[in-house]
Amino acid sequence: MAGILPLALVAGLGMVSIVSEQKELAKQRSLEATRLAATAVEVELSRSLNVLQALSKSPLLDADDLDGFADMVRRVLPSVPSWHAVLIIDQTGQVLRRVSLQSLSNSSSIAEPESFIELLRSRGPQIGNMARGPSGSWGIPLRVPVNTDADEEPRYVLTAVLQPQAIADVINNRRLPEGWVNTVLDANGVRIARSMRHQETVGGVAAPMLQQMLEENPSEEGAGRSESVEGKALYTSFVRLQPSGWVVATGIPSALVEAGAARAYTLYGGGLLLSLLFAVAAALFATRRINVPMEQLRDAAQDIGQGQLVQAPESEIEEIREVGRALASAAQARRTSEAERDTMLSRLALAQQDLTQQVSDLELIQELSNRLLQMPRLNEQLQAIIDTLCTLHGAEHGLLALSDGSKPLRIHASRGFSVDSLAIMDNVEPGLGACGIAVQDGTRVVVADTETDPRFREFVTVARTEGFRSVHSTPIRHSDESVLGTLTVQLKEARSPTQREIRLADLAAGIAAVFIDRARAQSKVGMLEQRLQVALDSSTVPFAIVTPRHDESGELNDFILEFINPTGAASLRGTVTDLVGRRLREVLGPNANPQALETLAEVMQFQQPRDLEMRSTAFNSERWVRLIATPFDSSVAVWFADVTQAKHQEQAILESDRRKDEFLATLAHELRNPLAPIRLAAGIFGSASASDAQKQRSQQIIERQVRHMALLLDDLFDISRITLGKLVLRKERLDLRTVVEAAIETARAKIETKQHELKVTLPAQPILLEADPLRLEQILTNLINNAAKFTPNGGCIRITATTDQGNAVVTVADNGLGIAKENLKLIFERFAQVPVSGTHVNTGLGIGLALAKGLAKLHDAELRVHSEGLGHGAAFSLCLPALPVSDLAESGSTYQSVTVNKRRILVADDNRDIAETMAEILRLEGHEVHLAFDGVEAFERYQQLEPEVVLLDIGMPGLRGDEVARMIRGQPVGTSVKLIAITGWGQPSDKENARAAGFDMHMTKPVDIQRLISVVGE
Repeated sequence: MAGILPLALVAGLGMVSIVSEQKELAKQRSLEATRLAATAVEVELSRSLNVLQALSKSPLLDADDLDGFADMVRRVLPSVPSWHAVLIIDQTGQVLRRVSLQSLSNSSSIAEPESFIELLRSRGPQIGNMARGPSGSWGIPLRVPVNTDADEEPRYVLTAVLQPQAIADVINNRRLPEGWVNTVLDANGVRIARSMRHQETVGGVAAPMLQQMLEENPSEEGAGRSESVEGKALYTSFVRLQPSGWVVATGIPSALVEAGAARAYTLYGGGLLLSLLFAVAAALFATRRINVPMEQLRDAAQDIGQGQLVQAPESEIEEIREVGRALASAAQARRTSEAERDTMLSRLALAQQDLTQQVSDLELIQELSNRLLQMPRLNEQLQAIIDTLCTLHGAEHGLLALSDGSKPLRIHASRGFSVDSLAIMDNVEPGLGACGIAVQDGTRVVVADTETDPRFREFVTVARTEGFRSVHSTPIRHSDESVLGTLTVQLKEARSPTQREIRLADLAAGIAAVFIDRARAQSKVGMLEQRLQVALDSSTVPFAIVTPRHDESGELNDFILEFINPTGAASLRGTVTDLVGRRLREVLGPNANPQALETLAEVMQFQQPRDLEMRSTAFNSERWVRLIATPFDSSVAVWFADVTQAKHQEQAILESDRRKDEFLATLAHELRNPLAPIRLAAGIFGSASASDAQKQRSQQIIERQVRHMALLLDDLFDISRITLGKLVLRKERLDLRTVVEAAIETARAKIETKQHELKVTLPAQPILLEADPLRLEQILTNLINNAAKFTPNGGCIRITATTDQGNAVVTVADNGLGIAKENLKLIFERFAQVPVSGTHVNTGLGIGLALAKGLAKLHDAELRVHSEGLGHGAAFSLCLPALPVSDLAESGSTYQSVTVNKRRILVADDNRDIAETMAEILRLEGHEVHLAFDGVEAFERYQQLEPEVVLLDIGMPGLRGDEVARMIRGQPVGTSVKLIAITGWGQPSDKENARAAGFDMHMTKPVDIQRLISVVGE
C-alpha cells in the first residue's frame, strides 16, 4: 500500500500536468488563431482606408464638382465589391451625395455620428462602429477627411460604407477546426461578423460571459472561459484592434479540451481503485508499465512545446494511450495552425503587394490629374492621359480617338506610332477595327491576338509594322452614357488585359471624359459669354451690374458699377471706361432720387426682383426712368431706360380719355337739348285745341331744332373724315370778301341775340383764293360763333380781311373771356373743353375749333390764336395763300330752274313715322305716294305699281335696301327708275356702297325736306 501511494500520486500529478498543458496549448492555439484573424481584419480595413484616401485627393473635390466625382466613384466601385456605398458629407454632417451601384435612400443624415465627430476633432481617418443605414441594412463607416491642413477643418468627409459580409469573408477564409468559432465585435460590443451563423447573429450583442470577460480584462490580449450565443462552454481568447477598439475573439469548445482529461481522470480513478485492491501483486508490474510511457509522455509534451510532431507511446494502459493520442493530436493541430498562419501571412503579403500596386497606380493617376489641371489645351491633356496609361501598362503604343458614334474616329493623342501608321488608323469609320467597334457598340473590345482575330484584319499590317500583338479598346463615355471616343492600348504580347489594366483603362477613360466634357463646356460657355457681351454692347437698352458697398458697421450705403454697356454709359453721361468701378452715388450726383438706391438695397435684402417707374432728378434734369433690378450672384443686374416720352404719351392718352368722356357727356347733353323742344312742340302740334298760329310756331321750333341736330352730326362726320383723310375739297376761284359776308350772315342771329357790336373791315379790292367756298365759310362761321359765344352780352367783335406778302389773312377778334396761356395749345384739340372764368358755363362738343383747324390744313392754310390771358379776349387768324387779282375771271351767277313734275313714288322704311311723314310731305307737293315697311313688301309694291321714284331705307328687315335696289335694276324697266337711298349711314364708304348697288342718290337722315322735294320733282 505504501508502495502504490507514491506511484498513484506521481501518476495523478502527471495527469494534472498533462491536462494543464493541454489546456494551455489550447489557449495558445486559440490566441494564435485570434491574432491571425485580427491581422486579416486589419489588412482589409487598411486596404479600404488606403483606397478611400486616394479617392479623397481627387481634384474634382477641390473644384467642388461633386457630380463629376460621383461619376468617377461609380466607375471605381466595381473594383471594391466590399463597399456598399460612398458618401460625401459636409462639415455639418449633411450627406451631399450617396454613390452606389444600387438604388439608395435620399436621406441627408448619417447613421453613425460618433466617428464623424471624432474625425472632426482629430482630423484623421476613422473606423466607425456598425450601424443601420437609411435603407435598414448594416454597414461599417470608414471615414477620411478631404483637403485637411493642420489648422483647417476638412471641406468634406469622404465615407465608405463597408459591408459586414466583407469582414465575415475575411474570417471565413481561414479554416478553423470543427467546433471553433471566430467573432468580430465593434467598440460598442455589437457583433460585426461571426464564422458560424453570421447572417442570424450580425448586429447582435456579445454573449454575457464574453462581455464580462472583456470588461474585466482591458488589456489588448487575453483569454478566459465564456459561453457562445448557443449556450456552449468555450475557452475564449481575444485581441483588441487599435485605434478602432474592435475585438476579435476565438472560442474553442470546452468539451474538446476537457474530454481527454475527463476520460483520463476516470480511468485513473478506476485504476487506482483496482491498484488498491491488487496493490502488492501489481506494484512491480505497474511500476515497470507506467514509468516508461510517462517518460515518453513527458518527452512528447516537451516536443510539442518545441513545435515538433510526436508519436503516441505504446502502452497497455488505455489512459496513457489516450493522453498520447491527445498529445499527438495537439502536435498535429499546432502544425496545422502554423501552416495556416504561414498561408495567411503569404496571402497578406500578396494583398499588401496588390494594395501597394493599387496605391502606386492611384498616385500616378492623382499626379496625372494635377498635371492635367495645369494644361490649357485639350489635346495636351489627352496626350498626357495616353502617355500615363501606356506607362502603367508597360506598353509602347497607345491611341486616343474621338467620335460621336456616327462620324469617323479622329486621333487626338497617340504614343509610339509612326506617321504612316497614324495615317492608316486615322478617320476610321465606326464598326471597323477594335476602336471602331468599341465606339459603335459602346463596350470594351479585346483583341487577344491581332494575327488570328478577324476583327483586326484591316490593321494587321500596322500591328506587324509597329510590333504589337494584342489590343484592348475602352469607350470614353459622357455622363449621359453617350460615347465620345475610345482609349486604346496596344501590347507586345498576345494576351488579354489583366483586371488591373482594365481598371486603369476605365479610370483613364473616365478622366478623359471629364476633361473632354470640360473643354466642350468651356468652349460653349466662351461662345455664350461672347454672344452675351455682343448682345449687351449692341443693345439699345441700358444695362448695368452693381455690387453692394458696406460701411464699417456693415450697413449697405452704396453700390459699385461692376459692368455697364455703352448705351447705359451714355445714359449716365459717361463712357464705359470712366464709369466702371465708380460709386453709384458719385455717378448720379447729390440731386438723384434716393428711391433708386433704396430699391437696389431692397433687392439685395429680400433677393426679389423689382420693376418700377420713378421720377429721376439726376444730372440736374427731370426725367421718368423705368428700373428693373434682379438679384444676381451677390450683385444686382439693372435694366433702366428713359421712359419720359412714353410717360408723356401715357398722360396724353389719359387726358384724351378724359376729353372723350367729357365729349360723350356733352354730346348727350347737346342732343337732349333739341329733343326736349321737339317733343313739346310735337305735343302742341298734335293737340286738337291748338290754334293754327301755335301749330305753325311748333313746326318752326321742330325745324329749327332738327337743323341744329343736323349741324352737330355734320360737324362730327366732318371731323371724322378729316381724321381719316377722306374729306375732299371742291376748290374753285372765289373772292374772300364774299365768303366772309356769307359767314357773317350765317352767324348774325347769334351775334344779334347777345347784342354784340360787330365791326367788319374788308378791302375795296377782291381777295382771290383757290378754295372750297362751303368749307371756308364753315371755318369762318365757327370762329365767329365762338367769338359770340365766349363774349359777354354787349361785347365787341372785329372781323378784318387783308393781304400780306401774297397771303390772305382773316382775323376774328373779340373782347370776351380770353384764354389762359397754358391752354393756347389745347384750344385746337378734339373734344377739348378749355376752362373759363366767372360764371360762364362751357357748352358744346369741343370739336368746332378742331374742325376749323383741320379744314384750314386741307387748304394749306394756317389757323392761329392769340390771347393775353383770361379776361383779355382772343383773336383767331386764318392765313391762306392768295391769287393775283388779274387771275379773276368775271363770272355771273347762274341759276338752274327746276321743273317740278308730279311723280308716282314708293317710300320704303321700317320706321313707320319716318315713312308716313315723308309721304305726307310729298303728297302736299301733289305726288302720288305709296308705302312699304320692309324689303320684301317694297319689291312686291314696286312690281305692282311700277313707280317712277323709289325712296329706300338701307337697313330694313326681310331684304336690305341695297338688295332691293339691285333686284329693281335687274328688272326690264328697272333702269329708268330713280332710286334714292334714305339712311342714317353717311360715311363715304356708305355712299360708295349705295352707288354700287344702283342708287342714283344717297341722302343722310335727317333729310333736308327742301332738297328732297327738289330731287324728287326733277
